[in-house]
Amino acid sequence: CKKISKTLVGMCFTGEVDRILVALARETRNDRYITTEDSDFGKGDTEKAKENEHVLRHLTDQLQLTVHDADEALSFL
Repeated sequence: CKKISKTLVGMCFTGEVDRILVALARETRNDRYITTEDSDFGKGDTEKAKENEHVLRHLTDQLQLTVHDADEALSFL
């Protein structure tokens, strides 16, 4: 988990709470799911979100997490 945290920090994903959310999602056995409106996760239409799309790709492709914004999450309710 420290290796993952170090990788994320190297990607300027420095929020401690954000890294805790990633660690918790990875610990779930099946879904590995995060819901966020945080542009640090590469979600949203802001310039910051676009700058962090590489973080979103890492979370989804390398760590196999599902990251949804609120609208995407609501579609499952």
